Amino acid sequence: MIESHDDGSATFLVAGRPGRVRVLEGTSRIRGHVEIAVVIDEAEALEWLDRQPLPFDCVVEVVGMADGRTILRVLFERTVTEAGVNGGRLASTVRDFDVAWHVRGDVPDMDEPDEPAEPWQEPPQQAWLMLGDDASWPSREEQVHELVQASGAVFESTWTAAKQTQMGDLLLIYFVGERKAVHFVARAASRAYFSSAMTVNADTAVADQQWWAFHTNRVEIEPIPYAALRDACDGQLVLKGRSGKFLRPEVIRSLRFTAIDPAEQSYLDEIVEIPVGRADLPTPDAIDLAMWSELAGGAMRLESDVSTYLVEPLLRESLNGTSLTFRREYPIGRKRVDYVVLDGEKPTCVIEVKLAINDPGDLRLSPDLAQTLNYSAALGCRAILMDAERVMLLYTATDAPHTILRRFMGSSDLPDFQLLRRHLGAAG
Repeated sequence: MIESHDDGSATFLVAGRPGRVRVLEGTSRIRGHVEIAVVIDEAEALEWLDRQPLPFDCVVEVVGMADGRTILRVLFERTVTEAGVNGGRLASTVRDFDVAWHVRGDVPDMDEPDEPAEPWQEPPQQAWLMLGDDASWPSREEQVHELVQASGAVFESTWTAAKQTQMGDLLLIYFVGERKAVHFVARAASRAYFSSAMTVNADTAVADQQWWAFHTNRVEIEPIPYAALRDACDGQLVLKGRSGKFLRPEVIRSLRFTAIDPAEQSYLDEIVEIPVGRADLPTPDAIDLAMWSELAGGAMRLESDVSTYLVEPLLRESLNGTSLTFRREYPIGRKRVDYVVLDGEKPTCVIEVKLAINDPGDLRLSPDLAQTLNYSAALGCRAILMDAERVMLLYTATDAPHTILRRFMGSSDLPDFQLLRRHLGAAG
């Protein structure tokens, strides 16, 4: 049985051992741990753990807790859509380590899962230049910790990011100051999420209101200096402002990526793929559904770009063959919603547009979702919340929205497209 708590976490039992999970900000993933045992002799536990096999989809560790205890635990991440946390590989791993620890024996070797959860399973949609300084340079201990966590598909490190960042995006980490070069490469392990509660690790004062993204373990590379980056960007590279500068696919194609450690080169080659998102923004009237699904969200700098290149082409395609129309900046009292779809003069659906939806992990707490639902309630019609990557079909404040990822809707034959048309008020 899973029990929910006011802090957004949930507790449960796996193989008879207590666990706790929470949803990760900006992701469709949960992170949790299962407590195997309280450790009396930490040195003994670390020595025992050092000779055990490494699981492929979780991390087993000895860690100090806030209440002063030291415990042996299993740390894991899973997609929210995976069926439960009680069965399958997690329960087997907990059981194997529980039994082996209590007799101080060895855990049997483990099979690699059929579908590992690495964020680089697919090519990146886009690439970003992430900015840092000496204060954010990772220590060797931090790099080793990231590598160990990543071996179990757990990604705990974060970086300030562009708000359009998506899971799997390619990240080039550039350090300002004396280094003036890209020194690490990683992939985004979440979409960007907004937080004003986190502190930026920087040498200079930086605002707390930032967008963040989890990332995979950083691979150190032979430095790519500013001059090489500038040349790859046709001489146009401005580093002022926030972290997360959009890099066109041809920039990545023109750069050379060499791992500092030759043993990591093959892994680096898996990480560094040419982004597949289309970075050029064509004439809006020429955008069909296939092209619409391929456009890189990072190429859109403003909400007005999302309206011009994504919302209006989608509405033209969706309402084609119907008598429905749409109107921009529709008044609702003293406010205006970005779009309203109309059957004559009767609203059938409101559409609110963002460059990136403020999604704190629980969409029920999103101010963007609340704003859009207020508009729909005022007009007595359906609602859509849309950004550079997602189309959210909204129903009520208590019902989960149906989320359509734009890159997966490139044809009018797909069920999601038909669902979208019905939501707008068009025929199915």
